[in-house]
Amino acid sequence: MKVVLLILSLVLVLYANQKGPMTGSPMSQNMTHLQLEIPKATWEPIFFESINERAKVAELSDLRSTVLANDDFEIRVWMGFGVSALQGYVIRRSGGQWSTLKIPGIRPQDPSTRVNVAVNPKSGWEPLWKSLLSEDILSLRDSSQLPGGEYFTDGISYVVEINMNKRYRTYMYGSPETHSLPEARHMTKIARLLSEEFAIDRH
Repeated sequence: MKVVLLILSLVLVLYANQKGPMTGSPMSQNMTHLQLEIPKATWEPIFFESINERAKVAELSDLRSTVLANDDFEIRVWMGFGVSALQGYVIRRSGGQWSTLKIPGIRPQDPSTRVNVAVNPKSGWEPLWKSLLSEDILSLRDSSQLPGGEYFTDGISYVVEINMNKRYRTYMYGSPETHSLPEARHMTKIARLLSEEFAIDRH
């Protein structure tokens, strides 16, 4: 009798192993995760404290933990981090459709209803996207990886977040207009381009 019970127990164990764990679901076992590229730089935890706070007010998701559909992407460009109120842009392409949110800077005297505003580029989406790509918005290195290291000044700093192709990356430039490196010049042109296209006050 003991032998029969032992055999039955072994059969049940083998069957359970073939079926897989009793908890969880196929979706949880096959979830797609983002590849994170976050620089180990001094600015990152400091600046993202402000970014996360502003994103929450603007009712935005955490971009570094959001998995988008295969052909969708989202780029956020934040500016401020000094005496200027933090503001920015959210550029999305979802289901082949473009959209942008303007994230106004919020000060204590500003109305609490100023969460975000839908805007369109003056030149149109394709010309804007072509211009952004020509300034290497997707591939610029973080300033901490450049000669001289991170740039902290009293001027305006810029943080870019990119979620594309199941990959998240971010980088920062502080007062790039005061530096001669090619990457800093690209960041300056990106900021100027977005400011002109969406008429956002950078000062």
